[in-house]
Amino acid sequence: MSDVLIVAILSFAGTAIGTIVGALVSSKVTDLRLKILENQVGEISKKQDTLYSLDRRISVVETIINEREV
Repeated sequence: MSDVLIVAILSFAGTAIGTIVGALVSSKVTDLRLKILENQVGEISKKQDTLYSLDRRISVVETIINEREV
């Protein structure tokens, strides 16, 4: 085999392996970031539910206060 052909085959193999490894690592990083975002969205949702509950309670308290003032 000529030296040029050996270099071409080794270059192709290196490029193919690098591409596959890069895609796998990128996929894992994307999955990790998605999990983090899902956790953050869950926390925000819990806080929103708590604020909605608090808003309803404040509304009831304001109604009671307004009824006592009249």
